[in-house]
Amino acid sequence: LACGAGRFWPVLAEHENRVILAADPSQGMLDHAQTHHSAHLLTRIKTFKSSVFSIDMSENAVDSIFCMQLFHHVHDSAHRLAILREFHRVSRDTLILSVCVGRSATHLDRTQRVVVNKAELETQFMQAGVSPLKQYDVLPGCERGSIYIVRKGT
Repeated sequence: LACGAGRFWPVLAEHENRVILAADPSQGMLDHAQTHHSAHLLTRIKTFKSSVFSIDMSENAVDSIFCMQLFHHVHDSAHRLAILREFHRVSRDTLILSVCVGRSATHLDRTQRVVVNKAELETQFMQAGVSPLKQYDVLPGCERGSIYIVRKGT
């Protein structure tokens, strides 16, 4: 979520038994994403149009949610928390999120990506009912690009 052009689908599909549910708010983007992948890969991908604020799935519907681009564009703290809560509702176990983090207040960096205050983000994880398992810096020693794996609390 949001799947965009589906650039991560081949990586997610490396496990043969994995079914990928790919959602995006734009049907045009979903249609476009399907033109870039093999028919074999597409047999394991089910696409649907959905907002990250209200995912058209039941509670605990998926094992994990993978979100690589979205948080780079969410400046509003209340929106970020609402998305995290919706991800918590839909996932049974983990969230894998890419977030640009920093020490200062939330701001835009020179590439126009939202840089979120790390303490604020980790507080929002707690408020949404998830706990960080691991944080990976995309470039070690550079705090900006981080991949968080967080687990849903019980």
